[in-house]
Amino acid sequence: MQPLPGGEDAVPEGDWHMRFRPASRKGSLSAWIVEPRRPLAWQPPIVAVHGLKRGAREQAALLASQAAARGQVVIAPHFDTLTWKRYQQLVIAGRADLALIGLLAEVRAECPPLAHDMVLAGFSGGAQFAHRFAMLHPDRVRRLVITAAGWYTFPNDEPFPYGLGGGEKAGQAWGAAFAANLDRFLRLPMEVLVGAQDNAPDATLRRGARTDRVQGIGRLTRGRRWVHAVTQLAHTRGIRPNVSFDVLEGCTHDFAKCVAVGGLDRRIVGPVLEEMGR
Repeated sequence: MQPLPGGEDAVPEGDWHMRFRPASRKGSLSAWIVEPRRPLAWQPPIVAVHGLKRGAREQAALLASQAAARGQVVIAPHFDTLTWKRYQQLVIAGRADLALIGLLAEVRAECPPLAHDMVLAGFSGGAQFAHRFAMLHPDRVRRLVITAAGWYTFPNDEPFPYGLGGGEKAGQAWGAAFAANLDRFLRLPMEVLVGAQDNAPDATLRRGARTDRVQGIGRLTRGRRWVHAVTQLAHTRGIRPNVSFDVLEGCTHDFAKCVAVGGLDRRIVGPVLEEMGR
């Protein structure tokens, strides 16, 4: 095994064990993986997607205890800056979605049996990736938790990735593929979270007249508007929406603080599930 970036090869911690899994080949993903001492095969793995700071190791470690208590594996993929500069947009400048699907297939071959679907969680840029992945591959997601996304793909006719419409620029033709899966996406359990102190525009927040007009200025406004749009579309299509928006009090745009102060780890892992009643 290759040495961990900045640390040891593996980190044992009581009821769980965290290890670094190198990429298997060029263009594939490395990942931090947390394996509980007592894994439950019927429990979906938790896939935690990092933001632009690429803090995969931190996210895996901070989710480890809650996940291990429920017998769940945590997989935190690492999208390196060289290969995946725009991984948040999923299908633009490379197929980041297929890279994640490939990683999950490899991990399933190595680990105890894992459920086909997953709890998909993303923070900041990872939240952008996560909601777009769920739109394109809803059959692979059991529950979606997106925290502090800077901007969203709205279920409207704006050109992709702003909406699901088409256009002449590279990548905009993907809107139709996303739109084809909308009914299944709208039925997913979804939770959108933003820190109460995470509403000021910053250097990483995408800005522009069109984006600001449709989505709003800060992350709180944008999250609320996206949830409203998803809810309205579900009603229009005769689907009972299962999406919520919540504010993490006392939290800034910082994953560790959202865990320590806002209980984000508990929100991502979710309630204890019973095998027969899940």
